[in-house]
Amino acid sequence: ALAAGAQTSGATWSFAVSGDSRNCGDVVMPGIAAGAIRDQASFYWHLGDLRAIFMVDEDMARIAEEKKTSYNVLTYENAVWDDFIQNQVGPFQQLPFHLGIGNHETIPPKNRDQFIEQFADWLDTPQLRDQRLADNHADHRLRTYYHWIQGGVDFLNMDNASPDQFDSAQLAWFNSVMDHDAKDPAVLTVVVGMHKALPFSISCDHSMSESGDGERSGVKVYQRLLAMQNESHKHVYLLAS
Repeated sequence: ALAAGAQTSGATWSFAVSGDSRNCGDVVMPGIAAGAIRDQASFYWHLGDLRAIFMVDEDMARIAEEKKTSYNVLTYENAVWDDFIQNQVGPFQQLPFHLGIGNHETIPPKNRDQFIEQFADWLDTPQLRDQRLADNHADHRLRTYYHWIQGGVDFLNMDNASPDQFDSAQLAWFNSVMDHDAKDPAVLTVVVGMHKALPFSISCDHSMSESGDGERSGVKVYQRLLAMQNESHKHVYLLAS
């Protein structure tokens, strides 16, 4: 986990962020939760890859072995995200938990629609709902990408979990958020989190350069963020798992 700090009006606060908790997440995530709670983090942010999907995760296989049972494809797929909620989200207790989507959440038979249905409680928290309606009072649709403004920082959770992303709808939403942030003196910093790194990231073997659509749209996002930093003089940070 990465503990990151933000400073506004002389006050310093922190949040915790990590991802890729498939396999051993039931061991690692409670530790992250304990540290985040102990250090009074404002929230935790998961950047995707909750469970393996293509195979039974090591956590779940171990528990099944202890119970002298086993999973088949159907029982694993039916249990996998409920298990994540119980064993990996649960330890965070009342700490706000922001959830991103990774490529493992789109491995068949799982898909985005199922992700939205399963994790609607985390995609439609009062904070996220208020922000979405403040942006557009008629927008009642849940998506895998969203943002919230907190302490002078605009946090954007973006979806690049599949090769077709960022699609045109997500890019239009992103540019609308950037247009607002560029003009808003209350927004001092922009933090963008996503599962895969943007194209051409140094020392990264899991980036949007893996597909043509991903590379083209990722470059557009990178260029806009660079302009935000150089022209609007906002601090810009990128997070990927």
